Amino acid sequence: DQFGKAVGVVNDGEKEKLAVLLEDETLVFITLPESEQTLPNPRLREIVNAKMGEAFPDIYSSLHIDVGQGVVYIQGTVPNFPLRREISRFLANLPMVRGNVDFLRVEPTHPVSDENLGNAALAILEDPASVIFNYSITVQGGRLQLKALYIHENSLIDIEKRLSELEGIRDLSLLLE
Repeated sequence: DQFGKAVGVVNDGEKEKLAVLLEDETLVFITLPESEQTLPNPRLREIVNAKMGEAFPDIYSSLHIDVGQGVVYIQGTVPNFPLRREISRFLANLPMVRGNVDFLRVEPTHPVSDENLGNAALAILEDPASVIFNYSITVQGGRLQLKALYIHENSLIDIEKRLSELEGIRDLSLLLE
């Protein structure tokens, strides 16, 4: 900010450069260091495929991975919702990945009716130790949506974890205040 403002990052076909607008309205391009450069798509795809194959050997063959500009796009089916989240966290923690787009579908090995899924969620929410109150749930096609008020934020992690581990859940949406 002392001499100008960073206004973006551009790729000249070989290297990424930081675009800086100087005080006198001159635009300067500064090549980013090697450590900050995005890996070429084929190389990144190769690395991500290898790491996914090591980390998730049981389901790797059912996944399709594509990359573009450091972003991983993942498609396929997984047997449960916690695994879907684990894959997304795994990709987010790879140092060379700038982001990931999750197109995964959960296909439970043991489907559960929406009614049974809703009842299981209510059992969790009706626990006397629950910090959730004034709630409503909607379950449709294995997708659980919870609208609620809560007291202590640190307790939400436990409730979210317990709901996400319900047998048959395909997706979880929490709308909390």
